[in-house]
Amino acid sequence: FTAEGQHEANTLAKSLSQNHQLNSVTMQDCDLTDAGLEHLHKLVGLRSLALLSTNVTKEGIQRLHRAIPDTYIYSDFGEFLQDYRVRAAATPSQ
Repeated sequence: FTAEGQHEANTLAKSLSQNHQLNSVTMQDCDLTDAGLEHLHKLVGLRSLALLSTNVTKEGIQRLHRAIPDTYIYSDFGEFLQDYRVRAAATPSQ
């Protein structure tokens, strides 16, 4: 799902949170805030999320990443990798 230039993006995020079939979401150039991100905490099946040119904060994205750690998040603040990739990178190679 892609939303670009979306007004009322927090309302859209609330609607998206009901769709547990979503595996990829991009929200770009929209007025999404940390309050809208709170709705996305329910999307435990989400595998990738891009948040570009929004009104979210790094702290809001970090909270979201803790809630859905298996989701790869790409944002204006950088990349937040899925936990299994972080664990794999921290494991010494044999």
